[in-house]
Amino acid sequence: MSDLQIRATGTTEVIQSSDGRITLSVPIQIKRRSGRKQMTRPNGQSGQPHGEPDHSGTRHR
Repeated sequence: MSDLQIRATGTTEVIQSSDGRITLSVPIQIKRRSGRKQMTRPNGQSGQPHGEPDHSGTRHR
């Protein structure tokens, strides 16, 4: 599932022209993060993890 974030980055402005039209300026920033998992190995190569994480409750020390 992707995560979509919309954030206001400034103030909204209304600009009216001489012929009666208006323009709205709404500064926003849109970030979309994909659900794709990617890792970087210690040697610099990138790859995808294999399988699902083990949530059985065992601790690895």
